[in-house]
Amino acid sequence: MHALWYRSLRILVRFLLFLLTDYKVSGQENVPADGPLMITTNHVSAVDLPAVMPAIPHEVAVFAADKHRIGLRGLIMRTVHVIFVRRGTADRKALRQARDILEMGGILGVAPEGTRSSAKTLIRGKPGAAFLAVRADATILPIGITGTEKVFSAWRRWRRPRIRVVIGEPYKLEAPAEGRPDFHALSDEMMLRIAQLLPPQYRGVYADWSEDRRPKPLKHMTHTQSTEPGQNASEGS
Repeated sequence: MHALWYRSLRILVRFLLFLLTDYKVSGQENVPADGPLMITTNHVSAVDLPAVMPAIPHEVAVFAADKHRIGLRGLIMRTVHVIFVRRGTADRKALRQARDILEMGGILGVAPEGTRSSAKTLIRGKPGAAFLAVRADATILPIGITGTEKVFSAWRRWRRPRIRVVIGEPYKLEAPAEGRPDFHALSDEMMLRIAQLLPPQYRGVYADWSEDRRPKPLKHMTHTQSTEPGQNASEGS
């Protein structure tokens, strides 16, 4: 029943995006067929999750700030797989839930920045997403989103905003064989992958990323072959 609701919601979101925006997705051939998979995105707007939702042909669990638990938004969020996170603390319960999803072969969406960027450009990533990816040995799928930050202002002018979702190649973080991984550095690697998929004006603190810092792509992976134009996440907005 839950899976059926999620698919129905995806169809509705896709319909509204194509009706109300100029929406395009590229790179869907890069989406792995199964998990464990961590989807990483930039986060500039409340519309980011709806923008990514039609692009991924799987049910995705996402983070949301605990403040969204109440009210209509919370009611809607609880109909999909949302992990509520307490802001400003190391929420071990939320991290444990996320790790369980990955270790069971599930799919988790995160924004490594941990919050919405008020600057509308990339800000420094936090180590939590890198920690989860390494501990669960998860494949990471980077996604760059542009245009969502202009949605509401465009609608107020009766215009269809331009939204682009670019899906990059999957990869894994390479943790050292010995010693404790530097999760801050690994988080930067994740953010650099996202930066590659964004126009220069969106790259923020990662504008000067260098070729030699890219993580190594995975080879011989099985991807979905979706013919539709699309089929979460962050600590919260």
